[in-house]
Amino acid sequence: MDVTADSFSYHLPRILDDLAACCFVSLDFEFSGIATNTVGPSRGSQSLQARYAETKRAADKYQILQIGLTVCHEDTETATYTLKPYNLYLSPIIDQKLEVERDGTFQSGAVEFLLANKFSMDSYYRNGVSYLSREEEDLAIAKAKERHDRTVVCSTLDVKETEHESIKFLKATRRLVDDWLARGNTREGYLNIPPPSRANESHESKLFPATLNRFQKRLVHQLIEAEYPSLVTIGKPTFVQIINYNEEREKAIKEQQLKRTQERIWRQTGFRWIAEALAGGNLSNLDAGYFTGILSSSIAVKSKHSLREFSEKLKEALKSHRPVLVGHNLFTDLVYFCRCFLGPLPDRVEDFQAMAHELFPMLMDTKYMATHDCGSINPRSSLQEINDSLVQQATPRINVHHQHGKYKTQRIDHEAGYDSFLTAQVFIKLSAQLRDGGTSRLPGPAPIERGISTASKTPTDQKPERSSHSQHLKDLNTRFDLIQVEEDLDALESVPPNAEVSLDSSPEVTRRVNAGELIPRRGAQFWQVYGNQLRPSIVDSRVCKSCQETLVRRNYASAATTAEAETVPSATSTYPVVKPTYTINAGVVLSRPPQITRDLTQFEKSYYFYQKRLNERLAMPFTKYFYFKRGTPADEDWKRKIRERQTPARDIGNYNAYSKEAWNDELLVGAVDAEPDHQVEMLVQDAEATVNATSQDTSKKEEIPRPFPRVTEADQKGDQRSLNRLLQRTLYLLVQSKEGYWKLPSSPVEHEETLRLAAERTLAQSAGVNMNTWMVGYHPVGHHVYNLRRPKLDEAAGKEHMGEKTFFMKGRIMAGQADLSANVQNLQDFKWVSREEMAKFVLPQYYSSVKNMLADR
Repeated sequence: MDVTADSFSYHLPRILDDLAACCFVSLDFEFSGIATNTVGPSRGSQSLQARYAETKRAADKYQILQIGLTVCHEDTETATYTLKPYNLYLSPIIDQKLEVERDGTFQSGAVEFLLANKFSMDSYYRNGVSYLSREEEDLAIAKAKERHDRTVVCSTLDVKETEHESIKFLKATRRLVDDWLARGNTREGYLNIPPPSRANESHESKLFPATLNRFQKRLVHQLIEAEYPSLVTIGKPTFVQIINYNEEREKAIKEQQLKRTQERIWRQTGFRWIAEALAGGNLSNLDAGYFTGILSSSIAVKSKHSLREFSEKLKEALKSHRPVLVGHNLFTDLVYFCRCFLGPLPDRVEDFQAMAHELFPMLMDTKYMATHDCGSINPRSSLQEINDSLVQQATPRINVHHQHGKYKTQRIDHEAGYDSFLTAQVFIKLSAQLRDGGTSRLPGPAPIERGISTASKTPTDQKPERSSHSQHLKDLNTRFDLIQVEEDLDALESVPPNAEVSLDSSPEVTRRVNAGELIPRRGAQFWQVYGNQLRPSIVDSRVCKSCQETLVRRNYASAATTAEAETVPSATSTYPVVKPTYTINAGVVLSRPPQITRDLTQFEKSYYFYQKRLNERLAMPFTKYFYFKRGTPADEDWKRKIRERQTPARDIGNYNAYSKEAWNDELLVGAVDAEPDHQVEMLVQDAEATVNATSQDTSKKEEIPRPFPRVTEADQKGDQRSLNRLLQRTLYLLVQSKEGYWKLPSSPVEHEETLRLAAERTLAQSAGVNMNTWMVGYHPVGHHVYNLRRPKLDEAAGKEHMGEKTFFMKGRIMAGQADLSANVQNLQDFKWVSREEMAKFVLPQYYSSVKNMLADR
């Protein structure tokens, strides 16, 4: 649902009501610019502090342009989740009467991206919802107080010595004010500048214009403020009125004007009311009149109350019930969110960490959920890819509210509302997949660079003292009654293993959670593993440094073995939590490139033959006597050949380019004259005839060597071990394992070995060293995943072996031949096959993984 500046007042109370009763909220933003990733080979891996500082600088410079917010309600009786997505632009404009300026900056790359995805700049400026950050609110109030505070006196006038007209105007004003003050008690209660026109007006009055412009008004205000402390000025549309200073009256006016300014600020606050609700901020100044339309339809406040009581009840519900905040790549969104609505950010990441935990009891990052311990060096991490991989998952059941059906029928990539809608769907399905007893997995001790954590880590013989913040978080309840959260800046785990949690779900709800129909309840291992863990960068300690640097620039990277993580026993599950692992293999797509050009099609043969005859028609006539002398043997030989061929050309058949039949220069498809082999034979026979005609030994005919045939002896015998076959095609090396399966050469990656080194070793161990090969590049061209039908569980090591993942490197053979006589992999046979032939030998699933790595010819 699109929310505009005009409809925001209608949607605001309904969104707040949903927030007070929902199970989680997903957010997504579109920015005017983002931090430029500077991780690269020259800099090495980036620390969390450096990444935070980089993102903080970007958040100080750029703004949030568009906000997507999706509210999710859970119905445990029907095991259904109802989503309400909202999409709105955030207006950069502030009410000018607040005297607060907001600078806007755009990054060219961000603008190009936004416009390419149909971002409406017109809607951004015209229909954007207003907002005012806490910092801007404080600044507006400070300026309003300064404007009405007489302790801050203007001591100078904005007039230069060369501005003679302004100086003359000020002198005339002083005379009028001095004359008015000199009358004492007999003077009027006020003095107008300029004075009203009268018949007997003084000479000074004639120096004033009929009405004052803005500059003249400012001069009058400054003059009275600087030189007449017992007087005050009141601005009018066309003049300035001067009266005596009255402290009580001025105090009442000041309070009234500050009240108006505060009301103007509250109207300008806009979307920050929602931000304050998410962050547990102060909503006491939100006018109760906003909630008139939801008195009878509220979800969070059931019983009937007066409007003011209802408003207080709803605000209390928002304060006590804090939904889980969900995002994709939430680290960046969180930094921008806090900077945009709450104010300046701290310099240290630890201080930002503490602030984030103070504001949000539970954060969930779907990118972290999808990539954490996934066992892949190139995991699917984009929101659309993750959603596509989960689209066939039937449970949990997700519905879209009937009033929010915009994204049910249309896909609008990179619109904030649509992305928040996808994030909500992904979170629900991933949460059900990663529940306790399923494929839950516990992380080992993780370096702080990998995520923002929220748990304390204390010695077992000491009891940590509860801070007021920790107690505050304990009292907060979410829709899932999440675990209590304690804070320690040095913590490395998201939740202490001995956290005191309770399970109060009914047996039916527990059954549905175990069946994957509902999100895990409080106390589940799921929240301990994935809660409050963000993915600020792609740096991962389990991927080699080369991969970390390369993943920034491209999708493929060198493989690395997965570091072993200790198994932590689950306090809430009767099953041991194990870590799924895969064996990482390095494979080689070793190819022999085509040796000759491909065969021409019948159409191509006829076309090229036609071009030759056409060229003969367009060429100048052959002047034979320039080459042959009359009556010589060469002249006679030429006359004989021209009678047979009718043309000087030797490979276009019988054709006279200058006869009446010259137009008939095309052949039927399949004609012998168009065959390249026939044309070559004609050229060879002509050469042989010339050689034999001029030879003095007529008893022996000399033969000209013919070109080698395009079909080799190996082709005729069907020898698939030979490299001298299918010269027009690319051939690939297949090897046969001891079990009889055909595959590309591969073997497990050894400790501290890159993919390229592993591929070179694999090739030498499997096909011998009698080949001159060249490994193309340092990155794999594809991969194949083999999953065991029944994973092998190693309880002692805390691992569950799921299968193998093979990453293929591309290689070329320059000379030599495969030799299995000394192979150490017990390989039985090898073949050199084309792409189509490979499909006949390997398993269908294997071929489906590798076929796109193979050349079409």
